[in-house]
Amino acid sequence: MLSIKSYIMKMLKSMYALSPMIAKARKEKGMTQAALAQAIGVSRKTVSEMESGDIRKVALGTVVEALRAVNYRIDVGPNVPPDAEELLRMSYARRLNKNNSESA
Repeated sequence: MLSIKSYIMKMLKSMYALSPMIAKARKEKGMTQAALAQAIGVSRKTVSEMESGDIRKVALGTVVEALRAVNYRIDVGPNVPPDAEELLRMSYARRLNKNNSESA
């Protein structure tokens, strides 16, 4: 079982991983930092901090809103092992990706 401190550290690492995703999705959507900031009601500086990995200064709700604004979402659910059907889908997806990368 994770201690509270370990859990928080694990969660923060996951949040840091969102930073480049937010920046990439924003750029793919053709938005500036200022446009994203305006869309979610924060300053451009906040968006800059969020995208540079300084997420601990940004509220989780702001991160969720930023992801929503660039057509991404965060799903939260119980951490349970995948069932047999999900394992088969994952295996098929891996094989498909491997075959596609080998033929490229």
